[in-house]
Amino acid sequence: MKRAQGSLEYLIIIAAVLIVAGMVVYFLSSAAGGGKSAAVFSACQKAATTCFSKHVLNPTDPCNFCADQCADPSSGEEIFVNVTACCRAGNASGIYEGSPGC
Repeated sequence: MKRAQGSLEYLIIIAAVLIVAGMVVYFLSSAAGGGKSAAVFSACQKAATTCFSKHVLNPTDPCNFCADQCADPSSGEEIFVNVTACCRAGNASGIYEGSPGC
């Protein structure tokens, strides 16, 4: 009977460790969620590249899609200052996480 109690205790300890680990992962991912995702930067860079290509054919194309692609989905604001202007200029190399702006 003592062996069964020992096994049960180990299962309880393992369950507690998994719960604590899950909570740590949850809180760390929540804290990191405040930053902009790589997907938003990637979409904005792709939009800037598309805008650059459009400007080759039509230099006056306003590239209105840049405003949507370079906005934070949760707040609707630009991912960094003047990123929409950077995108509309076709400057994909100036769009990256931590960029000071274009």
